[in-house]
Amino acid sequence: MTTASITREQAKALYEFCTKNNLDEWFIAKDHGAYFGATAGSNNAGNFSNSIHYIKGCNPDQDEEKEGDWYDNAHDKFGGDDFGIHLPTSWLKAFFTDETLSKKRNFSIRVNKSSVSLIC
Repeated sequence: MTTASITREQAKALYEFCTKNNLDEWFIAKDHGAYFGATAGSNNAGNFSNSIHYIKGCNPDQDEEKEGDWYDNAHDKFGGDDFGIHLPTSWLKAFFTDETLSKKRNFSIRVNKSSVSLIC
């Protein structure tokens, strides 16, 4: 089982993006790094936008002397296969409105081979 986290500031930016674009879902993905994100619009319509927030240690643009190798970190946390999982925006909302969650510094989820859950 792996814990995936982003900072409160990153979670706020993601939640505001979802709210602004009326998105019911956001995602966690592992491909070129590992990150939480959401997308809106389309390239064809010329209105594509996204909000991408890398999990600590899994950003391809990170300082590898400080954070280690992003590829190895993502592989160690999530295995070798790429994936994308959609999650409800209500989890982000709860992080900011639920009394217990609103005191946490990081937005975190648990990921394993068969489930994803919000850490309360």
